[in-house]
Amino acid sequence: MRTLALILLALAFPASAHAATDQQMLQRFTPIAQQAFPNVCAPTVTFHTKAEMTAQEKGALGLTWRAECRVWMVTGLDPQLFCTVLTHEYGHLAGLEHVAQSGQLMSGDGAVNYEPCNVAARLTLPELKLEAKRSLADTLDGSTAFPCRPWRALSTYRYRTICRVHSERYEIIVNVRTQEYSWAYT
Repeated sequence: MRTLALILLALAFPASAHAATDQQMLQRFTPIAQQAFPNVCAPTVTFHTKAEMTAQEKGALGLTWRAECRVWMVTGLDPQLFCTVLTHEYGHLAGLEHVAQSGQLMSGDGAVNYEPCNVAARLTLPELKLEAKRSLADTLDGSTAFPCRPWRALSTYRYRTICRVHSERYEIIVNVRTQEYSWAYT
């Protein structure tokens, strides 16, 4: 029997600047799903674009085929949402159905705040610095092989550097607390 697990309100989650691939996130977040539901099979997880979904599945971010130990997930989710959807689908593999209470991991409304995923999805300072530099590179010329000064702490959670790209200076600021970064021509 195929269990159709709908997680709605995908639009309620903003896109993230994190550039991890679906396979990288699968490796990163599978241990969290396994810890939440330790006695399930090791599923085959496949990824599909929204265009590949049937009309019945248009609001879904994940589906579970329990009898075959298969999980299907939409591609391109941000890390926190990816982790939450994966863990939710593991719940279906464990035999759980949707619950009526909004905000719970097994609710199907997409309004989930699952703390283990919130923590695991946060980038470390080195990852955030690299992501900010990649963003600047992608916008300008695609190469991250430009020189930058050493990072300087502006506070306990904000850091700054200056990079030179094609004889122009750019300031990059990262905020570990909010997981945001910005860069500007100086």
